Amino acid sequence: MEHTFHFIGGLPRSASTLLCNILYQNPRFHTTATSGCLEVMFTVRNVWNDFPEHRANPDRDDDRRRLHRTLDGILRSYYGDIERPVVFDKSRGWPAYVEMLEVALGRKVKVLVPVRKPVRCAGVV
Repeated sequence: MEHTFHFIGGLPRSASTLLCNILYQNPRFHTTATSGCLEVMFTVRNVWNDFPEHRANPDRDDDRRRLHRTLDGILRSYYGDIERPVVFDKSRGWPAYVEMLEVALGRKVKVLVPVRKPVRCAGVV
């Protein structure tokens, strides 16, 4: 199934879980608890150039395109068994990695970031 991806980030206790629970009530939407997809994509991106095979590629543009396809493939494979067409992946780190997402997906992305006064977020802990 082809998925449309959206992303949710934000501080702890900012109601991102509540947002996910509300979205999940729509039968077309899949939402996650905090997912590990960002960490997988981030790790692959950061170690890509450590491999001699990638460093030896004389065509840097070709190598960059391979990395972008790999990151896209990670995201799509991560949710390959989900039967709902719209996926909302939640991770606090997404706001810092919008550029990586845009490169991987080949389009502009937006991250939903629930906002709550920081004092309220910290006060619950």
